Amino acid sequence: FNLLLSAVLMVLGLVSAEWMIGFMGGSGITAETLALSTEYLRIQFWGFVPLCLNFTITAALRGVGDTRYPAMVALVCTVVVRMSICWVMVDLLELGLYGAWVAIISDMVLRAVLMLRRYRSGKWKARVRKRNREEAAAQNC
Repeated sequence: FNLLLSAVLMVLGLVSAEWMIGFMGGSGITAETLALSTEYLRIQFWGFVPLCLNFTITAALRGVGDTRYPAMVALVCTVVVRMSICWVMVDLLELGLYGAWVAIISDMVLRAVLMLRRYRSGKWKARVRKRNREEAAAQNC
């Protein structure tokens, strides 16, 4: 359901981005500002599905006690992946703000893929079984 809802919201955001920027900017927004803001908002909406997927799976993993893996993925993706891609896109390729947004979206996609992979691996189930054994032992005392 999360994927479906986030995909629908992404499409709505892509379609209505110009209206959203115009609504927030009011009558004082220039045509250039509207065009640039709309472009960047649309770029951000492309990352909406992976962002929602990442949030959902990360919350589920943390809920069952698998906290270390999501924390390490967040740290590595933010510090290594996002910053490296941002440096390449902004400094080397001179893509400016557009390059920075591409780096952010790339980070979101990678996080979603890694979290989905972790979930599907089932490694988190060991934590659930361990917690269930501990709770059963505590009740028997």
